[in-house]
Amino acid sequence: MPMYEYFCGHCSETVERLQRTPAEEIACPRCGRQAKRMVSIFAGGGTPAGGGCAPAGGSGFS
Repeated sequence: MPMYEYFCGHCSETVERLQRTPAEEIACPRCGRQAKRMVSIFAGGGTPAGGGCAPAGGSGFS
């Protein structure tokens, strides 16, 4: 099952949930208000300056 990440703008709580189908919003476990689904780092492609899963330069991997 995929992991989805949600963020509550009211109390700044970040929540991770294993769900078969993602919901756009869930109830925040801390304050009960709506937490919105965030874009995953993996889905977003990582950072523009690297920092992904590629081996570091000079590591011997090609």
